[in-house]
Amino acid sequence: MRSPSTAELLQVWEHCVVQKPLECALTLAAVGRPPLETESLNSATVGERDGFLLDLRERLFGQRIAAVSECAACRESVDIEFNIDDVRANPSARDLRAEHAIERDGVIVCFRLPSCTDLAAASSFGDVHAMRRDLLDRCIVAVQGASQLPDWAADAVAEAMFRLDPQADVRIEVVCPSCSHTSEPVFDIGAFLWVELQTWATRTLREVHELARAYGWREQDILAMSSARRSVYLELARA
Repeated sequence: MRSPSTAELLQVWEHCVVQKPLECALTLAAVGRPPLETESLNSATVGERDGFLLDLRERLFGQRIAAVSECAACRESVDIEFNIDDVRANPSARDLRAEHAIERDGVIVCFRLPSCTDLAAASSFGDVHAMRRDLLDRCIVAVQGASQLPDWAADAVAEAMFRLDPQADVRIEVVCPSCSHTSEPVFDIGAFLWVELQTWATRTLREVHELARAYGWREQDILAMSSARRSVYLELARA
């Protein structure tokens, strides 16, 4: 993997601006990766994609993450800090792409983990229950020992999917300093990284605007500078 240049990352940001969240997450996951890996992203599981997003976040902005959550009990804002390695899961790709089975009362339900393509298709449904049903329909491969899917299967398969692909459902323990309520909100690396990228892009373009106005330089020349050199010129322009 290689880290993108400032100009390349701005192009990625510009591309993501017009995309839906799931499309944006895939675009970001592909940044700096070889073409063959990029082509296979649609068939990657959600956890695999999020692992790629964690890799990109670390390359762009470092290991440490600072976020803000809202207490579910008193609605106070709670500051959260953790390292990327604290939320990184590393199941093997073979296990993620394999077929799995659950057996109960003589019935065997065979299934695979949802891919990014499955998730994108299911997201077209308006409510969570319809989306969940569509994902199960796509991912349940076979039912042996029964003429139809047993009542217990939907919950059991969903639980197994989260267990087998833990990177797809990362939760952070949050203790509210005001009321001591403990909760475990989901950490969505795709949404979080997109907000960070938007903030970075806005700041970078403002710097380009300021330097272009002060010195008459072209955007491509300013972006080709290192961040250290750009910072010095900004200080001089503001003096």
